[in-house]
Amino acid sequence: MNNKIYLSAIIVIATCFTSCEVDSEGTEPGGDSQPVATIYQIALPATDNSGKATDVDTDAMLRIVTNSATEHVYILGEALESRTERISSGADYAQYVVDNGVLIDGLGADASQDYLLRLTDMGQNVITVVATRGADKTMRTVDFTCATWTTLRSDNFKNADLGTWRNVELQQSDVDKNKYRLVNAFGTSVNLVFCIRTDNDGNTVSYGDGLEVDVEKTLTGMTYTDPADDKTKDIFVVGLEDEHSVFYTDDNSLELQLDVVNAEGEWLGYTSKFTFGK
Repeated sequence: MNNKIYLSAIIVIATCFTSCEVDSEGTEPGGDSQPVATIYQIALPATDNSGKATDVDTDAMLRIVTNSATEHVYILGEALESRTERISSGADYAQYVVDNGVLIDGLGADASQDYLLRLTDMGQNVITVVATRGADKTMRTVDFTCATWTTLRSDNFKNADLGTWRNVELQQSDVDKNKYRLVNAFGTSVNLVFCIRTDNDGNTVSYGDGLEVDVEKTLTGMTYTDPADDKTKDIFVVGLEDEHSVFYTDDNSLELQLDVVNAEGEWLGYTSKFTFGK
């Protein structure tokens, strides 16, 4: 049997920069005089608890660790400019976080919890956690930069076998001009990201009239049943290594050759060609 399977044959259901502030207090259990919640940014999972795809450009996965004096922890993400203006005006920012942020359920003394925060302000943000006990409050922060993008064009995202997938926008990163994405390519918030390939000297790699691109592994919102354990698992796509995916800069069109893989990167099959603007 030909073990190369088209995506349509295996579909079951179709459907940046951080700095952490740490504190010596709170590292030893018991006896802490002030409530402290220390915040770290950790690796972002592919999906949230509901199965919705995460977005590395706007979603921050945080680990919050408390000391023995902590009763409650509040969290708020806000644009740096807005935060600075509040503090400059004399506002008690810790109290502002308590009043306007989110109380993290179940996080009390001597505890640790991972928390996914979705940011909406583009550009530089500051994520603040406030630990409280009675009237006592302390703040800790982590910086997070939400990437901004410029839309180049809208057109149909198509598959050679399945026809028009959906109408999407092609956007270019304002931070890295070699980075692009097709917005909502596989559903809401499921963006297909690709980068212009460069050689060891940093030069772009040409192919025909276009430039070769590398496609990041992307959750598709589709699933398959694994015959090994009869479990339903997520389907991802990633650029096909031995074929050419090409971006045409003259009209911002695209041809993609994609592999179908699981979460571990194990090969499941391949798709027929996807195109944008062709």
